[in-house]
Amino acid sequence: MRGKLPRFAAALAALAVLTLTPALAAEFTVQRVEVLGVPLDLSAYTVYDADGYATNYVRLRDVAWALQFTTDRFSVDFDGSTLITTGGAYAPTGEEMTYPDNQGAAVRSYTAVLTVDGEGVQKPAVLVTPPGAQSGNFYYKLRDLGEAIGFDVEWSPQRGIYIDTQSNWPG
Repeated sequence: MRGKLPRFAAALAALAVLTLTPALAAEFTVQRVEVLGVPLDLSAYTVYDADGYATNYVRLRDVAWALQFTTDRFSVDFDGSTLITTGGAYAPTGEEMTYPDNQGAAVRSYTAVLTVDGEGVQKPAVLVTPPGAQSGNFYYKLRDLGEAIGFDVEWSPQRGIYIDTQSNWPG
């Protein structure tokens, strides 16, 4: 009996920790966002909090790609941290606007630091790492990105979610 009690107490303590720090529940989805009158489906994850409320997080590079010919364009670089230059030309990587097969991906929450025009800005994010991969992609709340980078995210019953921007297409 003596040997079983410490194991039971340890199991009970582990259960208490699991209850206090629930696993991050998330699923892949797409987030429809209108840019310059064109509906786009951005790669996204719906993350559920402990009460079951859902929040969508979109891939940063999809947003940069969507805004590349607008007055709100920005470049994205990574040197161990995420560097954003407002007004900078976005250099596509080829992964934008694709929908990866991330079945079984690890989804972890972070308070990420975006360096926007040289200034650090903290925003909640999720890092999605596919099985067997060494690295992953950061996903952010669209409104948080707008606030940090300087573009307006709006919603209307007619249009749904849209980014209020202007074209800077030459010609």
